[in-house]
Amino acid sequence: MGKVVDSELRMKVVERLRVVDASVFPLPLATHIQVCIYALTEQTADVILADRQP
Repeated sequence: MGKVVDSELRMKVVERLRVVDASVFPLPLATHIQVCIYALTEQTADVILADRQP
């Protein structure tokens, strides 16, 4: 994603912290930002739940 977070939105310098807001988008969005944030949070929730599975 960028210099601060990895592809699963984990902070590179702080353990157990994820960034889930518009700041993770590398470019300005061409659509309403609320739709993109909803999609981002849904996808990130799936990633977090998958990480917690034994």
